[in-house]
Amino acid sequence: MSIYGIDYYNTVYYGNNTNVEYVATNFAANSYTYNQIELTWETPTGTWDFIRLVRNTYGYPVAADDGDLIFEQENPGPVRYVDNGQTPNNVGLNSPKLYYYTLFVRETVHNTWQIAGTASGVSVKDYKTGQHMYDYLPAVLTSNIPYDTSLDAQNTFLSRFLNLFAFQLDLYKSQTENVANRYDVTNLDGKLIPAFMEEFGIQYEPYLGLKQSRIFLRNISRLYQNKGTLKGLNEFVKAYAGFDNTIFKGKNLMLDQNDSSFEQSIGSWAAVSNATLAQHLATDSPTITPYKELSSQPDFYNLQGATLKVTAPASGDSIIALSGTNPIYYGIPVTAATSYTFTAFAQAATTARSVSAQIYWYDAQGNALTPSTAGSTTSDTAGSWNRVTSSATSPASAAYAVPYIKISSAASGEVHYFDCLQFELGSSATFFQDARQIEITLIANRINELKDPNFVFPQNFWSVDNGTIAVSTSSEDILGVDGSITQSAEAGEIYASAAGLVTLYSAAMPVLANNDYTFSIYACATDAGDAPTPVTSFVSWYDLNGTLLYTTTGTPQTATHTFVRPFVTDISPSDAVTAVVGITWTATAAGSPTNGNQVVVDSAIFERGAFVNSYFDGSNGVAELSDLFWEGTANASRSHYYRNRFAVQSRLVATLPKWINYGSTFELFLAQPNT
Repeated sequence: MSIYGIDYYNTVYYGNNTNVEYVATNFAANSYTYNQIELTWETPTGTWDFIRLVRNTYGYPVAADDGDLIFEQENPGPVRYVDNGQTPNNVGLNSPKLYYYTLFVRETVHNTWQIAGTASGVSVKDYKTGQHMYDYLPAVLTSNIPYDTSLDAQNTFLSRFLNLFAFQLDLYKSQTENVANRYDVTNLDGKLIPAFMEEFGIQYEPYLGLKQSRIFLRNISRLYQNKGTLKGLNEFVKAYAGFDNTIFKGKNLMLDQNDSSFEQSIGSWAAVSNATLAQHLATDSPTITPYKELSSQPDFYNLQGATLKVTAPASGDSIIALSGTNPIYYGIPVTAATSYTFTAFAQAATTARSVSAQIYWYDAQGNALTPSTAGSTTSDTAGSWNRVTSSATSPASAAYAVPYIKISSAASGEVHYFDCLQFELGSSATFFQDARQIEITLIANRINELKDPNFVFPQNFWSVDNGTIAVSTSSEDILGVDGSITQSAEAGEIYASAAGLVTLYSAAMPVLANNDYTFSIYACATDAGDAPTPVTSFVSWYDLNGTLLYTTTGTPQTATHTFVRPFVTDISPSDAVTAVVGITWTATAAGSPTNGNQVVVDSAIFERGAFVNSYFDGSNGVAELSDLFWEGTANASRSHYYRNRFAVQSRLVATLPKWINYGSTFELFLAQPNT
C-alpha cells in the first residue's frame, strides 16, 4: 500500500498523511509450475496512468528502479503475469529461490511512482520427485494394461497424477532450502530477517527494505567491532543507508562541545582575572535564549541547551581563557605560520560593555610565545547576540592556541553571557558550527554529470559545429510522457548551417579514470522537410593538458518524428581527466522549418555505469521527487539521485547517535561537488 503524504520521524513530505492510496488488493505470487511464478492482483485504486512490476532477489523493491523491470503498461494494465525469468535478460528463474515483487503505479500529480503492493513467491526446483514416486511403484501398478507387465510403456495418466503431489512436495523442499542455512543471509527467506536482526540487537526497518537489511545484517559483526571509529562509521552508513560516503571533521577546532556550547558544563574555560564562571541553562532564570545559527541546514541546527555565564566579582576588567595556565593539556593544537580565527557570541545581562577576543600562542613545551593583538572590540548589548572576533597568524614555533575573552570595565556583580565559540582555520570568520562536528557526505546512487540535460539553456552548456541550437517549447519537439520517460518542458532544436557534418557537444566534464561511463540522449527530426536522419552518439576523452586521447562512437540511430535514443558506453582511459559527449549527423543543406535538416534533442544523461538506465535530472526521473537533487542551480548543475532517500535519511538521522562517540554532533550533506 502506498500513502502519498508520508511522515517519518516528524519529517513531512507533501504535508501530513493523506487518504490518497494506491492499493492492488489480493496481490499474490504463487508457484505456478517448475521455475515459474504466477502473479495476480486487482487493478490498483487511485488515479494513475502507468503500472510497472519490478522483481528483486533480495527483498521487495523499494523504488521503481530497484530491481528487474518485468513490464510497464498504461492504465489499466494487466492483472496477471507469469514470470519465467525470460524478462528482462532471458536467463530464467533460479531454483530453489525466493523472488520478491513490487507493483508500482505512477500518480498523475507529480508523475512519481508509488508502491501499490508487494508479494513474494518461490521458484520451485524440479527434484525429479514425480519420477521417483512413479519408479517406486510396483510395475503391476504402472502398466497401461491392468496386471499385464509385459509391455514396457509409461503410464502417462498415472505419471501426471503423481506429479500433482510431487510438485507440492518439491515446493516444500524448495521452501525448506531457503531457510535451512540460517546464516546464509544473502539467500535466507526474507520473513526471517527481522527476527535474525533482533538477535543482534538491531531493529528491522520495513521502509529501508529487505535488501538493505540483509547488507546491514551481513556486516553487523564487523560494524560492532569497529563501532566508534572513522572506519566503523563509514561502513555503518554504507551498510545501513546504502550510500557510499565521505566523512570529515568539522571546521570548529574547539576541543569539545562544552568548550564551545556549554551543553553539559563550562568545559575547560577558567577565570584569568575578576571572573566567576557558571553554566546557564536555556531553562534557567533569567531566560537567555542560546544563539541559533540560521545558516545551518534546517535539520542540523547547532546545540542550544545552555550558555556560559560570566560574573564580575569586583569592578574592573574580567578576563577568561580556555585553559587557564595549562595550554599543553587544554590548548587547541595548531600548525605554525597558519591563519586562525577565534569568535564568540556575547550578550550582556543588563549593561553593555566592550568585549574583545585574543589568541595566546604556546610552543610544544608549553612556553608562551608572543600573543596576537586583541581583536576589535564589540559592544555586547542586552537581549541580542553580538559576535566578537580575533584573527591572527600563528608564530613559527606555535603548537597550541589558547583563546582569551576580555570584558572591559565591568561593574561588581555584572553578568555577561557567551555562546557558540568557534576556533577555525582562516583569516576571517564563517558561520558557526558545533565543535568537532562530524560532516557526512552521502554519495548518490546515480549522478548525471551533464549540467543542462533538458536543454533549458542550450547556448550556455552546449555547442554546435556547423549549426545553431536554441531552446524549443513546441509540443511537437518536447519529449512526451510515456511510462519511464518523464515530461520535459523544453528541448534543444538544432538547425544545420550548411550541408555536411553537424556536431553537438557538451562542455568538458571531470571524470574518473578506468571507470565505465554511458552517454545517452533522445533525438528526433520533427520539421515537415525532415528526412529520416542517422544520429551517432560519441564520447571523447581528454588528459590533464586537455589533449584528446580518443573518441568512441555508438551505433547510429535513425531519428524520425518519433524520438530514438542513441547511446555509447566506454571505459575511461587511465590518464583521462575530462570527457566531452555529444552527437553527430549529416545535413544535406542549411536547415530551416521548410526544408528540414533539423534535429531535436532532449533528456541527455552521462553517468558512471556500463548500461543505459532510465533518464533522470534534479527534477524528473523514475523516482520520488524527494530523491532527486540539483547540485546547484536547476538545469545548470549536475543531478543526483538517492534511491529511497526520504525514508532512509530520516531513519539514519535517528540511528546515527548510537554509532558515533557519545555527545558528538553530525550533519548530513547531499548532492555535493566532487563526489
